[in-house]
Amino acid sequence: MSKEKVGIITYHFARNYGAVLQCYALRKYLEKVGCEATVLNAISRVQEKNNSVFHKKDGIKNVIVNVVLLPFVKQRLRKEKGFADFVENYIPHTEKVVNVEQLKALVDREQYRAIITGSDQVWNPHIFDFDEMFFFPFETKAIKIGYSVSIGESSLEDIRGYSKYAKDFPYVGLREKGAKEKVEAICGHSVVDTVDPVLLLTREDWETFVDKSSPLAKEKYLLCYLIDKKPIKRNMAIAEQIAKERGLKIKYIWMHLEKESFRGNFINDASPVEFLNYMYHASAVMTDGYHGTVFSTIFNKPMYSVINNRQSTDSRIRDYLTLIGLESRIFYGDAPVIPKEEIDYTEVDPKIRSAADASKAFLQSAIDNERVVK
Repeated sequence: MSKEKVGIITYHFARNYGAVLQCYALRKYLEKVGCEATVLNAISRVQEKNNSVFHKKDGIKNVIVNVVLLPFVKQRLRKEKGFADFVENYIPHTEKVVNVEQLKALVDREQYRAIITGSDQVWNPHIFDFDEMFFFPFETKAIKIGYSVSIGESSLEDIRGYSKYAKDFPYVGLREKGAKEKVEAICGHSVVDTVDPVLLLTREDWETFVDKSSPLAKEKYLLCYLIDKKPIKRNMAIAEQIAKERGLKIKYIWMHLEKESFRGNFINDASPVEFLNYMYHASAVMTDGYHGTVFSTIFNKPMYSVINNRQSTDSRIRDYLTLIGLESRIFYGDAPVIPKEEIDYTEVDPKIRSAADASKAFLQSAIDNERVVK
């Protein structure tokens, strides 16, 4: 891949480990293969408010929320700084643009060879942070590419209105197999399965963020990385069972601040780099998160992947673990049958590499504009 100029739009601004790390990974991979890759710093006013440390909306409810969260102010500010520093230090980005008009002007000025939307749920209109900017709804000479885009649990009717924009993407890679027919319907052509960007980098690439002399290296713990709020008590009980069976203590990283967060083993302020360190040094991992599942496999961890709602149409975790032959590591929170056998990563790692290699070939063909998707 020659020194092509590429712009990327995604949820790089979210205070979410998976969102920021997948953004880092895609840009870093493109840089490794010779592209001049930059993240388009597109953040709408709504997105800015949603990611604020404090609730800025009017109303007594939000005043109460801010008061309740006061004990966590120092931790929230530390976490915010950790994310901001990571973006500033590791994700080269443009000046901020806040709407489609400004984004088009930026793309025209920079004369990108290609502009990429993704990865993550960039085509899911139900996400609070969703914006039409993720569809590049304007004419441009740049090649429009969707890389590992996700629509979450959206129906075809939810996304049909964006078809006029999606048809301008000659190359679309999709993260979830279950959404293939829906995305093909709005694009008007076939799409391919691609891996999450974090898998484009090697374990060794991610280990550059790891402090191998950290005190964490001497601890024996189950890292419990949880996303969903409602089943927290149930999932904590499952984690305690796993930890007891393996003779481990538990460290929790949870994406919410609730009464459980007052417990001493809840980590409420980890930066993206610290998250990677907690993941790397863990003796085992339990998670209900997609990126928690993926990083567990990157670092070859004994892992337990809980799906909280067996009726969910969000197939990310199932698709990924099935792809690499680890579907047996899935269990359902309402009737947990916890896997007992250990994972043989000598069989898993080649499957991860094979899927990543196919995705790399797709990216190269798209940027070189070799029409492989018809």
